[in-house]
Amino acid sequence: MAFSADTKRELAHVPLKRACCRRAELAALARFAGSIGYSRQGMTLSFATDYADVAQRVISTLRAAYRAEAQLHSVRRDKLKKNERYIVTVSGEKVRPLLEDIGVVGRDAAGEAFLEGGIRPDLIEKPCCRFAYARGAFMASGSVTDPQKAYHLEIVSGNDALAQDLRAHLAAAGLNVHAVVRKGNTVIYLKEAEHICELLGQMGAHSAMLHMESTRVLKGVRNRINRSVNCDTANIEKTSNAAAKQIRSIELIEKYGDFRALPLPVRQVAELRLEHPEASLQDLSDMLPGVSRSGVNHRLRSLVDIAAKLQLEREDLP
Repeated sequence: MAFSADTKRELAHVPLKRACCRRAELAALARFAGSIGYSRQGMTLSFATDYADVAQRVISTLRAAYRAEAQLHSVRRDKLKKNERYIVTVSGEKVRPLLEDIGVVGRDAAGEAFLEGGIRPDLIEKPCCRFAYARGAFMASGSVTDPQKAYHLEIVSGNDALAQDLRAHLAAAGLNVHAVVRKGNTVIYLKEAEHICELLGQMGAHSAMLHMESTRVLKGVRNRINRSVNCDTANIEKTSNAAAKQIRSIELIEKYGDFRALPLPVRQVAELRLEHPEASLQDLSDMLPGVSRSGVNHRLRSLVDIAAKLQLEREDLP
C-alpha cells in the first residue's frame, strides 16, 4: 500500500493551472468519494479520504474555484488501528450550484433536479480534463500495486454507469482498460505496465511513473538473465546425459565388441570422449583438426548405434 499511498500524495500536489481541469478533478472526487446530505445549514457535500494531502487538495480547490469554505474533521477508522479518515464538508447556499456545476446534479427540461448517472460530457471534453478527472477518481477510490510485486491499477465505484463512462474515455485515449464487478462495485483496471505508466504520467504522478518504469526495466533484465541461466543449465544437463550415454556405449564396445575394428576416425573420437568426458561437441571438434562439430556428433552417434546393436544381439549385456 505504500506505493499506492505515495502516488496519491504525489497527485494531490499536481499544479492545477486551468479552471476546467480543477472542475473536472473536483467532479471526480465528488462522484467517487462524495456524499450529499442535509444539516442545519442546508444541503451538504462531504468528501471522505484516508489521506490528509487529498483532503487538503479538496479544501484548496473548493476555496479557489468556488470560494466555498469547507470544514475538516477526522475520525478513527478502527480502535485497533492508528489510521484516520478525513472528512471534508461544505454546506450552505453554495452547495446546490456547486453540485450542478461539477455534474453531480442535473436539471431536466422542466427544471426538476436529478442525480447524474455517468460522467457529464462537458466535464471531460478536453484531453487535459479527461486525465484530471481520472486523477480525481484515482485519489478518491483508486489503488496501484507496488511494481516489485505486480502490475495492477484500479479504480472502484458503486455507480456502474460512472465507472463504465470513465473506462470508455480512458480506452478512447488508447489505454487497455478492463471492467469487472466485485462485491457489488464496478472495478475498472489496467494490467499492462506500459499502460499503467502512461496513465500515471498523464495524471501527473511522474515520480511514480519513473519508479515503475525503472522497476520494469530491472525486472526485464533479471528475467532475461534467469532465462539464460536456465537455458545454460538445461544445455549442460543435456550435454552431460549425452556424454554419459556415449561413454557407456564405448565401454560396451571395448568389452563385448571389436573396438580395434572400428574405422580410425570413429575410434579417434571414442578415445577422445573417454579422455575428456565433460567436453562438449565443439571442444572435441577443436581437438580434431579438420573435423566439424557435426562430424564429431555423427561419429559419436555411430558408436551409440553400434552399442545398441550389441545389446540386441547379446541378451547377457546390461
